[in-house]
Amino acid sequence: MIGLLAMAAASVTTCPGGPLFAFKPGSASFTKEADRAIPQYLDTLNSDLWRQGWIVITPTVLNANNKASLELVRRREGAIRKRMSKLGISGSRVRFDVVNGIRWDDPREWTDVYPSTLNVPQDIWQKLTDPRMMC
Repeated sequence: MIGLLAMAAASVTTCPGGPLFAFKPGSASFTKEADRAIPQYLDTLNSDLWRQGWIVITPTVLNANNKASLELVRRREGAIRKRMSKLGISGSRVRFDVVNGIRWDDPREWTDVYPSTLNVPQDIWQKLTDPRMMC
């Protein structure tokens, strides 16, 4: 079983540079800057390469055992899904990493900004990009 999971993980190309989902502190409302920036990713997300992949968003909290913090994360996940759906991005292309509070050097910097990566199956990457191209 572990071998199959490792093979599945190895067959994906993950690149930084997906949208940053910035929220007003303590709320599930996007900042004005995020409202303007998120639609600017549409051309990239709908390109030949990335429309065959998905976005992985990383929610971060200071205390992953705090129920209120986790509820806020869930509300924000709903806001992201809703926004992406309104922009025509299928829900199957929007995925969330596990919630954590220690991934970044200073997690307080990331509690209101959720970074994301762009992911595509390795065979699609190899088919549509130059072999020397890296993320």
